[in-house]
Amino acid sequence: MVEVMWMPEEQKKGFVLYFSSYDNVAGLSPEQRGELFSALYEYARAAAADPAAEMRAVLPDHPAMDLETRMAFSFIAETIRRDTEKWWEKHRLYQAAARKRLGKAAAEPHPGSGEAWAYV
Repeated sequence: MVEVMWMPEEQKKGFVLYFSSYDNVAGLSPEQRGELFSALYEYARAAAADPAAEMRAVLPDHPAMDLETRMAFSFIAETIRRDTEKWWEKHRLYQAAARKRLGKAAAEPHPGSGEAWAYV
């Protein structure tokens, strides 16, 4: 079982299922769709917590998945991986910009420095 820790607020909150993936799942039985959906959730949570998470790591937890469902999983999980990589890159850029702003703000004198209200 892939262990996923609780993700704080600044972590990725979800993943997208695209309409273009529908053809990959339309022919699956309801049971197989349930297995697929569960595996996709597990993989998306693992990838959000660790960008190096392997898609195959969640498959042992779903032995009932047949070959067609595993193939659909690989196609859809690849889009989740791609989207998550893009999210992580944006997240890093936003963090760098915030650190830059904070550094700039710390270097600037506080308005009212030296005034009594600034010490309250």
